[in-house]
Parts: sequence; structure tokens; C-alpha cells
Amino acid sequence: MSWRVFTGLLFLYLIIVLLSGVMTEVYTGGNSSTIISLIIAPPIPAYSNPICGITQTISVSSTWISAFLQAMFLDYPVFSGPYAIIRIFILTVFGGIVAYQIFSSFRST
Repeated sequence: MSWRVFTGLLFLYLIIVLLSGVMTEVYTGGNSSTIISLIIAPPIPAYSNPICGITQTISVSSTWISAFLQAMFLDYPVFSGPYAIIRIFILTVFGGIVAYQIFSSFRST
């Protein structure tokens, strides 16, 4: 598989993630914190001493990493109920593409 095809498929996956985030924003409204809003604008820790600063930074970082993984695995409310099969299909196809790329790199030419 050419690197151009792989790059195009990665951009397609990014577009799917962003569209899912937009659909979630429309679905839940603008006043709630969603996965995309946590990724774009993570909460800023407020602290008065260095020990609290370390724990607050770890806490905010874990929230951001959790939101990033939810976006990567399409864990949106849009893909719940009868639309969960679409999420499984998308993840299976792109997981297969990544596995193919990994296994093809080990193949001797």
C-alpha cells in the first residue's frame, strides 16, 4: 500500500472523528463539556503551592488523555444504540489497515 493511500485514509479517519465531534456538539448542545471541547480547551489548573500544582497538572493531563482516547476510539454518544455497528465497522476497517501496514513492514522484499 502506497504511503499516499495510507495518508489519505488517516485523513479520512480524522475527518470522521471531527464530524462525530461536531454531531455530538449539535446533539448535546453548546453548554455541556464534550470530548472535542476537552481536547481543544483543557481545564487550566489553579494552585497556590508546587505540590498542589503537580497533582493538579496530573489530574488535568489525565482528563485530556482520556478525552483524546475517547475521540480516537469514537466513543461518542452519536454512536450509541443502533448506530454502534457503524462505530465497530469503522474501527475494524482502520484497525485492519494499521495491522496490514505493520505486518507489511516486516515482510522482506
